[in-house]
Parts: sequence; C-alpha cells; structure tokens
Amino acid sequence: MQRNSRISACFLAWLSLVVSGFGCGDDSGGEHGSADTMHVTGRVMLLSGAGIGSSADLGEDVDVQAFCDLNGNGRIDDAERMEAVTSSDGTYELDAKVKVGALLVIRFSYEGYAPQIRTFQLSGRGAIVADATLAEMTELQCSGDSCVADGGKLSISGVEVSGGYAKVFNPVADAARFPGPFADDQGNVLVSGVFAAFDLRDENDDPITKLPNGQTATIRMKVPVDTWPEMRDIDSGDGAITVPMYSFDEVRGIWVREGTGHIEDGDGNQVAESDLALIHDGSYMGELFSVSEVSHFSYWNVDWPIQENGCLTGVVVDDLGTPVAGAVVTVQGVNFAGVSQPIVTDESGRFCVSMRRSEAQGEDLNGNGVPGETLTMLVQGSFAGKRYQFGPEDISSSQGTCGSDGCADLGMIALDGEHEIQPKLCTVTGTVRWADGRQELSGVLVDGEDEGMTDEERDALCGQDGCQDYAMTDATGTFTLTAAMLGLLDVEAWLQTQSDDGVATYEYGAKRALLTCPTEPITLTIDLTDCMVSLPTVTYEAGTNSLFWTPSVSIATLSVQPSMGSQVKWVLVARDDQIGFDSPVVYGTVPVDAMQLMPLNNAAPPPITTGDMIMVSPVNGVMQYEGHTCQAIGFSTVP
Repeated sequence: MQRNSRISACFLAWLSLVVSGFGCGDDSGGEHGSADTMHVTGRVMLLSGAGIGSSADLGEDVDVQAFCDLNGNGRIDDAERMEAVTSSDGTYELDAKVKVGALLVIRFSYEGYAPQIRTFQLSGRGAIVADATLAEMTELQCSGDSCVADGGKLSISGVEVSGGYAKVFNPVADAARFPGPFADDQGNVLVSGVFAAFDLRDENDDPITKLPNGQTATIRMKVPVDTWPEMRDIDSGDGAITVPMYSFDEVRGIWVREGTGHIEDGDGNQVAESDLALIHDGSYMGELFSVSEVSHFSYWNVDWPIQENGCLTGVVVDDLGTPVAGAVVTVQGVNFAGVSQPIVTDESGRFCVSMRRSEAQGEDLNGNGVPGETLTMLVQGSFAGKRYQFGPEDISSSQGTCGSDGCADLGMIALDGEHEIQPKLCTVTGTVRWADGRQELSGVLVDGEDEGMTDEERDALCGQDGCQDYAMTDATGTFTLTAAMLGLLDVEAWLQTQSDDGVATYEYGAKRALLTCPTEPITLTIDLTDCMVSLPTVTYEAGTNSLFWTPSVSIATLSVQPSMGSQVKWVLVARDDQIGFDSPVVYGTVPVDAMQLMPLNNAAPPPITTGDMIMVSPVNGVMQYEGHTCQAIGFSTVP
C-alpha cells in the first residue's frame, strides 16, 4: 500500500484544443501496432477516504476502456472500443484504434469510485502512458425520491433511487479528476465552479442514466470557497445569480452546455445577485449551493465560458535537437487554477493549445473584479517514462487561435537532463486562515505529499527517520514542513472541532497543489467539508410508555434494541420515507405514517428495560444545524 496519497491539482480552468488532427502518420507499423493504433499503458491507483489520513492502493481489477468515434456516427460501436482490466500491480496495456481528426477517450472505472476520463489529442503513432487515480465516492442516503451524499454537499431529488454513489469535487484542488479538457464543444475555455460524479442505481441495481422523456431531477452541489472569486451572473437584472450548467459527453470527449442553474444559501434560500461583491471578496457569510434541473446523470459541472483566448505553440526536441513525435505535453497554471488536456506531438514534434490569456490593462475577462491580471504557466512534458518541466513564463495578453496568427511560440523545448524532473526535498512555509475570517488558527494539522513518488524514492530522500512532512499551526496560523517532491506536491490542512454545546462535530479542510517548491509563504483557506450532529435528542417517558425527540423533525426510522446481545426489540420505518413520521410515539403502537419491521407480523415488542438504546434517523439522514446541512442521528439509553 502506498503512503497516504491525495490526487493533486490546483487548477480551475483552461483547455486545450489542438487544431491539427490526430492519427498515426505513416503506416509502417511498430512494435505494438500499426498506423491506426496507439499503444497505451499505465498504472491505476484507488484513493480511499478524503483529506489527511486517506490512502491510495494499487487498483486491481479496474476496468479500462479506450474508444474513438472512428466512423463519426456519434456513438461508440463495439469495433471502436478496446478494453483492459488492471492486474494486481495496478497496471494495464492495450492497443487503441485511432483516426486522424478524431479524439481518443480513456475511461477508468471501479465500483464505488468516481470514474476518471482522460482525453488525448494525438498526432502520431507510437505509445503513450495514461495513469489514473480514482477517488472514492460516498454512498447515497435515500428516502423516497430524495438522496444526499458527501456530507450534505450534494443532494438529488425528483427521482426514485434505490442506492448508489456520488461525489462533489473542488476544481481548484481536484482538477486532475476533471473529465476531459476544460473546454466546451463550442471552443470556449471553461472556468469551473464545482463538478460532481453520479452513480445512481434502481431496484435491480441497474444504473440510472437517462430519465424518461419530460422528467427531470434536481441536483444541488456545494460551491467551494476556492471558486467564489470566479462566480458570475449570466442573467443580470432578475435578482438571482444564474449560472451555466454543463454535462460531459463521453462519446465526443467534451463538455456540452445544458441549461442553467441558480445559487442558493445553506437554508435553500435564493442568493441575491447584489451579494456577488461579497462573494467575490470572500466576506459573504454562509454556504453557497448551485441548484439545477437535469434529465440525465453523468458528470455535471458549473462553468463560466471565456471566449477571448490565446494560444501557445512549440516544438519538442531531444537533447540532440531532433524533433520528438509522441511526447505528451501539458500546460499548467502557476498563479491561477488551470491545466490543459494532454497533447501528443506530431511527426515534427509540434504542439498547439488554445488557452486562457493574460488580461490587458483594464480588462477583466473572468469577471472577478480584478482587471489586468497576468497569468503565469509551466509547460510539462513526458516521453519514454521520463518527465520534464519548463518555465515558469508569463502568458501573453494577445488573442489568437491555433492554425492562425497570434499564437505565442515557445520555440524548441529540449527533453534534456537540465529540464528532467528529479526527486527533491521541499520546505514549505505558510499560513492557514478561516474562510469566514475567524482568528483561532492554532492546532491545524498540515501535511505535504507528492503522490507521484514511490516509497523507495521518498525513503531515499528522507532517510531512516523520515521527513517532517506534517506540522501543526501555531497561534498565528503559520506552519513549516519539509516533504519529498517529484512533480506535484499536495499540501493539505485539516481540523476537527465541536460546537460549543457539543452537539455538532465539524471537519474543515483546504488543499494546495504545488508545481514547484515555493520560495514565498503560501496561504491555505480552510472551509467546512463535513459535519455530523447527535440529533434529534431522544427521551423515553416510562409513565406514558412514550418516545419523544427534539427538535420535532420528521424521522425515517426508529429502533429500540438491547444494550448487548439479543435481537432488536422494535423497528419502525416511514410509509413514505420522504415524509416520515413525527414525535411522540407510544412504544408498541405503530403510527399511521409508519410500518413495523420488527417484530415480524406486527407482533407486540418486548417491554423497554434499563439499558435499551433508542435510535432515530431523520428523513434523508440530515438536519440543518447552525446554518449547515449535517449528517444526523439521534440516540439515547433508557435510564
């Protein structure tokens, strides 16, 4: 098992569309295939849990599919799909069929984990390496036609679901999990606010993908504080904050605009567009959720398109100056969130990407209220199992598109020893701050790790005693740690607190992905990631043989069981688990809105005795507490 590992990436948006098509050059063949195939290898990891304490294991039996719409009919036929299953060491290999002008899509899937979808623009035959790390999703808690997941950060209503999984992602921290490029089918670069994966199942455990004609469901996703500065209202003047919605088209390997949503607060109230200034500067108090109607389930995304973009071109060469075909190039943001899709160089070693450009003086392309921003990038390349890095360099403010004038030209990029990424020790200093401006900053655990490193590489750098790759913040919120770094260092903060009354447990977190070892202190802004409350409060009144709970919320289940050993005494479930049933309940008497599961055949339960435990679960398993949607369960012991 690998040391705890969290997928890297601190990027929000920007794509890449290579204007030149892709295919395989000549048809002379090669060790692994001919002119119409691309040999693909890689390793898959399964990331369990979240935050500090998560762990990554080698992904055995992960399904890998590589497909390409060769005949352009808008669907993937059997002959256009190649499949493989990872072995015990998490590796796989296959020969994917490709065609000039088409797009190669590689999909990694494993039950209970969010599928990872990578798209490649290919310009020559040969071989590429496509690794993946799949993040564990959370199991749905469903009542009737409503489900919640991911600690209340995601909810689904309006569709009957028997089970399944879902997960919300922060585009700043989880850009590596973003399906395909940060771009839509209209050629716009996308700035993502939040995205989510869905795996819904019906009563036969079959996936729920497309809803019947005319039927829609409502999805509600928590928007992370990290992306608040990018939020824009696309329909100003109506009082609400209207946001664009996108779904991912796996056949075409691209995001497609599908309607709009709006922004609500934690209590379900519509947020006014007049609050945008507070949202942009981080002074808005409370949580923000995007709410939208959908007719199918896959990946969904809140995005803001940017139409005025730039482009970057260059030629990859080896240490002798010879052009390298088949090198994989990505462009990544340094002072902003963004990453391009992987691009494979053509026979002349050339690549071209469309991407975000810097803002000219007075421009505010992303609408964040800060004009004239200069964006800085790194270029990373990989070939023959080695990785290289170039830059950082400022991005031009000039407009341009691939295949026309205006592209910034990097000239020759040499894959030589000077630019090869090598393992090193990185010391990081920084400060942790609260999203809501609180000043109690001490005692926050901060951890640093590069998931791309093996245990052997890490041990070689850190020595027998290991690195001081974790730290606790002091009273001013500052920390210092030293971690082993290869190419992308995750620095993550985590804190667990309780409410003053002890009822609620809150978990807070933040993550930064560092492309280079920083020479200046960094800032981590921690936001609520999960909460749980021990509510409702349950009591038993012996005189009336009644069970009460407060607050008097509707509950979906009630159970009474002995403290040790024997069978559960009494179990009630709501007839309509979306409506539930209310307090009080006389023990042994079934309310009209409930059904008795135990004892069977509506037999009378044995008497309640000292030490019995009473447990109730609210509808949907959540409650609102101090302005947050928290997982909830109430229990007490009979005195």
